[in-house]
Amino acid sequence: MNLDGLTTSTDLIWAAANDALDLDSLTDAQVNIIVDLACLLMARRGQRQDGLSSPNDAKRILRTFIGNERHEVFVVIYLDIRNRMLGMVKHFQGTIDSAQVHPRVVLQKALELNAAAAIVAHNHPSGIAEPSMADRRLTKDLALALRYCDVRLLDHIIVTTSETYSFAENSLI
Repeated sequence: MNLDGLTTSTDLIWAAANDALDLDSLTDAQVNIIVDLACLLMARRGQRQDGLSSPNDAKRILRTFIGNERHEVFVVIYLDIRNRMLGMVKHFQGTIDSAQVHPRVVLQKALELNAAAAIVAHNHPSGIAEPSMADRRLTKDLALALRYCDVRLLDHIIVTTSETYSFAENSLI
């Protein structure tokens, strides 16, 4: 396997899978299984004692999990008090440019898991990671709803196939 030009763990996973499996001959369902397995392995790292230690940990997991989706998908990573993953849930799937998100559903799951914090994310199939006004409004609404139940919204991450945008890193949370 030629490792030249591979800069991320996602690139390495895809290169290794391509070498081992001839990805061009796989069905979409088979590729989805491989991606889900990679996400499961990456998520398990987030459940270890040290939890998610940086925004880059979450970005890496989310880019692998939803970066290649063709429709907008809204995901929440629920965390305990030490930032260990309690779960990662795809709550909503939308169209090519929007997804209807209901804060009530996110709040219900946070309470069910006894989460202390959450990281929300969605993809932009357009490839442009900049947040829209609707993204900014949703983030404020979610932060407020979660805050009423003592669940901190740590970040809202927008994911594309090649980049991410973090609300926290851009001081929007």
